[in-house]
Amino acid sequence: MTAWYIYRGGDARGELHARFDHDAAPLAGSPQYEIQVGLAVPLLDPGANGLPLDEELPALDDIERVVVEQARDRAVLVGVISTGGVREFVLYTGDGQWLEEFQGAVSAAVETHEIQMMARRDPEWQIYRAFVKT
Repeated sequence: MTAWYIYRGGDARGELHARFDHDAAPLAGSPQYEIQVGLAVPLLDPGANGLPLDEELPALDDIERVVVEQARDRAVLVGVISTGGVREFVLYTGDGQWLEEFQGAVSAAVETHEIQMMARRDPEWQIYRAFVKT
């Protein structure tokens, strides 16, 4: 069981809802997980606040299950952020060679939404540490 903490906030750009796995904190900064992967899923019909409406949540939950299944033991899902009409899944991995295959597999399994992916070196886990103090 993991300890996911929920964050709510925002600024002039809009609201932000996020949840991060605090049990992943011992991995932060490990060379085994120095590549941050962001899978962005544009929402189909976000609310006026840029967050998903209740009707879209089951599909987003299904996408999260697919992300975890496809990542298997190659990456760890540490956060989920919703803001600005997008749901982003934040993962960390140590090897980027499998990411093109990963994006293809997730995209093939998800028929309801577009899947966008970015990856970058983030050995300090800046995104994670913006929410979780380690």
